[in-house]
Amino acid sequence: MTDVGNEFRDSAQRRNVPLVTVSGVSKTFGGTRALKDVTACFGASEVHALLGENGAGKSTLIKLLGGFYPTSSASGTIAIDGQTVTFQSVGDAEARGIFLVPQELQVVPEMSVAENLLLNREKVRFGLLDQKSMLAEAVRWLRTFKLDIDPTQPMRGLTAAQKQLVSIARAMSQGARVVVLDEPTAALTEAEIDVLFQRIRDFRDHGVLIIYISHRLKEIARIADKITVMRDGRVVENGVIAGNLDSASIIKAMIGRDVANLYPKRVAETGKVLLAVRDLRVPNPLPRKRHLVDGVDFDLRAGEVLGVYGVVGSGTTEVARSLFGVSSSATSATFHRDGEPVEIDCPADAIRHGIAYIPDDRKNRAILPHMSVAANMSIAALPSLSRFGVIRTRDDLALTAQHRKGMQISVSSVDQKIAELSGGNQQKVIAGRWLATDPQILIMHEPTLGVDVGARARIYETMNELAHDGRSILLVSSDISEVIGMADRMLVLSHGRITAELTRPEFNEETIMSAAIGEQS
Repeated sequence: MTDVGNEFRDSAQRRNVPLVTVSGVSKTFGGTRALKDVTACFGASEVHALLGENGAGKSTLIKLLGGFYPTSSASGTIAIDGQTVTFQSVGDAEARGIFLVPQELQVVPEMSVAENLLLNREKVRFGLLDQKSMLAEAVRWLRTFKLDIDPTQPMRGLTAAQKQLVSIARAMSQGARVVVLDEPTAALTEAEIDVLFQRIRDFRDHGVLIIYISHRLKEIARIADKITVMRDGRVVENGVIAGNLDSASIIKAMIGRDVANLYPKRVAETGKVLLAVRDLRVPNPLPRKRHLVDGVDFDLRAGEVLGVYGVVGSGTTEVARSLFGVSSSATSATFHRDGEPVEIDCPADAIRHGIAYIPDDRKNRAILPHMSVAANMSIAALPSLSRFGVIRTRDDLALTAQHRKGMQISVSSVDQKIAELSGGNQQKVIAGRWLATDPQILIMHEPTLGVDVGARARIYETMNELAHDGRSILLVSSDISEVIGMADRMLVLSHGRITAELTRPEFNEETIMSAAIGEQS
């Protein structure tokens, strides 16, 4: 890592002036006030967590800081080292040392890893790109983040986690004074998170301000020095020392009310087997590699939440998709629905057998971004809403209103485009879509990933309500606390095989993690 200390331990710290000061900032989109007189301070040499529900104003604030929105589009002032600044573009913000690594990564897929790392600051020698020097610089930064990848390969070949770490390395390699990380660990393994956190601490210790946005409160406890909380476009807590706020206090500040138990687990009363899965196998597309799923057997019972947990590459994703018919065409298994053999080769088969699926990647696999909330919610139920190919508008509107209310979806109008909603409200729309089909089995794949605390609570309540009604839920999640909190039984997968099947009294993190990493290929 370059020695950036002389650049950062400068006048602002000596004069005890906050590195970034936001004063009286307000911003409106149409008729909606996204920021309401926001005032907050952020100091150098700190990891400062910015928390709040989706729609609280966090994204708008950091996009103003990062130049995505011109500062002239908002009232109030932003100051660096006590001096008011104006940004018209991302380039203006980066010129002042402010770098935003958004949740939706901005990479050039056809360019190499090295070219992405050094984008807009390519090394030139004698009028030509100095490829040797660029590769050496890229390798140095990849090693800093323990990334064992070829810097000459195109970005499109990297995993989501690798792209995330390369994007963070790019920001930190440019002499950043402020790095804003928006949900940086969503695609990372525990080992990758450990590496990221160590690099964050290194840069903090060299004077960099890290503004860290996450819905994962355990991460905040690990990494944050200070906490700022936003609610409804306002700052309700600013610069509180992290150790002075427990999870319950943070949640109350975020949503304005107490949440006595984030995981409102009810006593399970399980019934008959709704779906039996035998010898599920998903081959690896790479030659001579072990199956992604290798002979998995399990039953789903009425009234039960069955948790499925595993680390990245364990096969949990393939299990979830296979049950909805969206896995590899070479997938094989025997399925019995209510004791009768059935085929599930495509989503239409699954829906016909009363199976619904909330996917892990809502932006690419679930929402129709240019369509309305109403259209997104009713699309799966259209066969029951149509007569002779014509949609019964009254029934369609009634169904949408029912599930909008039931899922507590915050939207100005059901005619609003779903892309304009927060992640939590988008997820609740997708849940409403499948509840409208009256499923007997609901596969929930990372149902609260990137979702705020209030939306999580409503999703968990819905899970309990469905189980109480005799439905079966397959909860596939990489959030171990979520699975422990909500499941009645749990399957732990490692390298495509079940390595543990646990009942609720047997749940503890050590047992689960040992099973998740215990079987090596």
